[in-house]
Amino acid sequence: MKYILTERQIRMLEQDDDPPRGKCALTKQGDGPSSKEQKASDKTDRENIAAFNRGIKQADAERKTEFSQLASPKYDSYLSPVSKKDPTFRNEYQKFLNSNTEISNMQDDFSPEQRFAILNKLASRDRKNPKSSWYINTGLKKKFNHPMDKALSETDILNYIKKMGGFNSFRDWVLSGTPQ
Repeated sequence: MKYILTERQIRMLEQDDDPPRGKCALTKQGDGPSSKEQKASDKTDRENIAAFNRGIKQADAERKTEFSQLASPKYDSYLSPVSKKDPTFRNEYQKFLNSNTEISNMQDDFSPEQRFAILNKLASRDRKNPKSSWYINTGLKKKFNHPMDKALSETDILNYIKKMGGFNSFRDWVLSGTPQ
């Protein structure tokens, strides 16, 4: 029987240095790992991959929880619960809304109050500590070349979020871990 090989197939055969391995004595060559060693190694690899995936899922869940608290007026800038009787948020919200009417006209999955909560918390946290290492603020500063030692204002953050494509894109960016 004749075989016709293409040049590509010949090159592939020439580059293949691994001898074939199989169950019969003719194809079983080299002193490769025993099947018990291979199974143990495969099991360890699967366990490591599963642990890694669990860690990723846990980090994703933590970021989702943190972002939902960030978008809620029920939490302060450090994501601690706020008293319902505290009028500070409502007063700041009304003042900001009067000077930035565009925040109520944006088309996304967030209410104007949630948008302001995000802006206010990020800016408030940055005003208290401009060199903060909180991953969202640092990510924004790096992404938009904002000086690391200069505090972000609500207007700066709103402009950066608009450049990103809006609050939905911002949420996705935060949930993905604020990549550059």
